[in-house]
Amino acid sequence: MTRSITLALTLTLAACAIEPTESTTDQALSANDVTHTYFSDATFTTEVGSVEAGVECGTGKRQTGRTSNFVVIDSVACNTGLASQGCYTWQSYGTGGQFVQIVCPSSLIYSGGL
Repeated sequence: MTRSITLALTLTLAACAIEPTESTTDQALSANDVTHTYFSDATFTTEVGSVEAGVECGTGKRQTGRTSNFVVIDSVACNTGLASQGCYTWQSYGTGGQFVQIVCPSSLIYSGGL
């Protein structure tokens, strides 16, 4: 009798077990593939690192090397392929600072889309 009650209880509990649920998160694809390329100085000739967000218009991110005070930001719109570029240097003031856009050297000027 004890054996059949234990078996019945086990089967009842197994039948009531909650199935594991799967969880997914929807992420919107990036509107732009944006690359920050960092250089050693204001000549923008020696690359020291880069960060790419929205890799191939997805949700990924790649980073290599290191950041610096001299950066070129290239952005390509995923839906149109139109490209833009900006060059920036870090300007310190007091206890802070900010990146200030400058004219890009002619050797860096982006000449087309993807």
